[in-house]
Amino acid sequence: MRLTLRTLLAYLDDTLEPEEAKLIGQKVAESPIALELIERIRKVTRRRSLAPPPALGSESHLDPNTVAEFLDSVLPAEELAQVEQKCLEDDVHLAEVAACHQILTMILSQPASVPAPARQRMYRLVRGRESIPYRRPPEPVSPNKEPTDAEVERRYSTRRKVAWSAAGILLGGLVAALILSWPQQPPHRSALAQYTQPPIPVEPSKPEPPAKVFDQPQTTPKPEPEVVRPLPAPKEEKPPSEMPPKSEQTKKPLVRLPVEAPKLERVEVGTMNDPTGMLIVRPATKDVWMPVKPQDAVFTSDPLMALPGFRGSVRLDTGVTLMLWGNLLEFLPVSALESQVTLHRPPTGCDLDFTLDRGRVVVTNDKVDGSARLRVRYHGEVWDIEFAEKTEILIDGLFSLEPGTRYQPNEGSTNPPMRQLFVGVSKGSGTVLIPDRDPIELKAPPGQAMIGWDNKGRLKTPLKIAEPLPHWTREIPTKSPASDLKVVLENLRNRLLAGTTAQIALTELTQQEDKPFAQIYSAYGLQAIDEIGRVVDALDDLTKPAMRAAAIPALRHWVARDQKNSLNLHRMLRADKGYTSDQADVVVQLIHSFVEADIYDKKTYEFLFLQLEDPKLAVRELAYWHLAQLDPDGARSSMYNPAADQQREAALRRWRQRLSEGKLPPKPPKPEAAPAGKSS
Repeated sequence: MRLTLRTLLAYLDDTLEPEEAKLIGQKVAESPIALELIERIRKVTRRRSLAPPPALGSESHLDPNTVAEFLDSVLPAEELAQVEQKCLEDDVHLAEVAACHQILTMILSQPASVPAPARQRMYRLVRGRESIPYRRPPEPVSPNKEPTDAEVERRYSTRRKVAWSAAGILLGGLVAALILSWPQQPPHRSALAQYTQPPIPVEPSKPEPPAKVFDQPQTTPKPEPEVVRPLPAPKEEKPPSEMPPKSEQTKKPLVRLPVEAPKLERVEVGTMNDPTGMLIVRPATKDVWMPVKPQDAVFTSDPLMALPGFRGSVRLDTGVTLMLWGNLLEFLPVSALESQVTLHRPPTGCDLDFTLDRGRVVVTNDKVDGSARLRVRYHGEVWDIEFAEKTEILIDGLFSLEPGTRYQPNEGSTNPPMRQLFVGVSKGSGTVLIPDRDPIELKAPPGQAMIGWDNKGRLKTPLKIAEPLPHWTREIPTKSPASDLKVVLENLRNRLLAGTTAQIALTELTQQEDKPFAQIYSAYGLQAIDEIGRVVDALDDLTKPAMRAAAIPALRHWVARDQKNSLNLHRMLRADKGYTSDQADVVVQLIHSFVEADIYDKKTYEFLFLQLEDPKLAVRELAYWHLAQLDPDGARSSMYNPAADQQREAALRRWRQRLSEGKLPPKPPKPEAAPAGKSS
């Protein structure tokens, strides 16, 4: 017995003989392809988001009769190969064939028990051929017997008769519809005037005394002639050029949905439909980040993330697609790395409801017809966006450390991180609905395409742009380091698809000391999943210079995510990493930025030069990072290296000499001169 799709279905539904089942089981165990196909059949038959295949039209590839003949083993060999190939290529048809086989197996193995009274009632309703006592029953056909040419011709003749009958009924219905819709003869003008003209006012006349029957005979009064008023002139219609566009004629008023807390139940809302993308998820039952493979189901209440540099799309059951857009600073100069969201069960009237924790997402309306509505929640803000077909909405949830923020040992950062929300329309058009504000219309460039907000309570004025912004591009640079990091992403994706958790896969990158770009990416990826301890270790590791350099922007990104993270970092340095209290204070403070006044203050440079002498490599690395940005010429001329043991003191003396020479701090810019005629 050959290992075909039909034998696999029979093996799964337990319809084979014991000896055949044993033989097929051995062949399946020896074939990885068969094992993969069996797992695929089990998954597609359980997926609720699959739509039924079209039965008619150009998109129909397998009609019901072909599927029935395939399951009955009466399909010709050449058509049999085509059906199997189509099922292997398309999950929809594979699910149809597998489900039909399973249903037929259940029905044939457990025949229905029809009570005698029910059988009698059914036979009284319709007198079919089965109820004719003298009718001979059809001869049983062996399942392995091939049909004869006469049987095939009779079968197709019956189908042709049914098709012609259906065509005749359809043609008759069409003729009847044309006759009923044919315009009738218009009514008489006088009758039409009754419905188009107001009644003619008649002045009341004085009543006359009734005539006496003995004075004059009674006569029948003559009817007054019917007065017909002329029809009003037809209203002048505007030419097509003056008519409002169709979208404005049919546009419905926007309905504001009530703002409610998100629904917390865990339900399936879509599937991962990006064959080249990569997402990770942290299920409620596990404390690790697991990969989301293509065609896997996606559930609400589970945090969903695209690691830095990765992208992945989720096709929702409502017809909307959500793409999580992870970024690397080497790809786009945007202060966003990973993208993390939590999906919620959408309320009535909404197609997508999610909380954007951080990063960039793109929402596309892929419905066949009709607009869509999404609800995005971002750190207290709840915005609804209604957008038309094929519209693409780009949403950025950004955050950063405010310059001049100081660290307080008992409170953490003195100022909360700056949070910003931007909504842009890269294709199509949409309307943003913000509580207590008028609707804001957005459309793709050129036009009013973007609006922003920050946590200082400021809603920015909608921005008109002539063309898509440069940082909206999806293209990845082809030169190093972007090209080298892209290779790291491809290798990491293969490792994750093999079933490895994100924690293990990223930790393995830190051990590749001969691959600097793998170490660079590991610093970005580990902070995304809160494995910050290994990033802190790299900041003080002489053997990992690439990861040590990437640890600084990674730590700054992680501290800015939450106001309490600076306090958590200080506790880790003191309790787990062996830092003194002063060293921990300096490290956390140098994670933050200086204000503009500090740049022109000599004390800033004296403080940083002092940290370049600290025995802790992490302190020297952070101080050098700030000085190299404030004084790039001094960093080049002094040739200071925080990781070098020798010549470090000589390089520091050369750099400090710039203070005595007056080259540091730089001179503040002169204020602009006041206009003529006005005093300053």
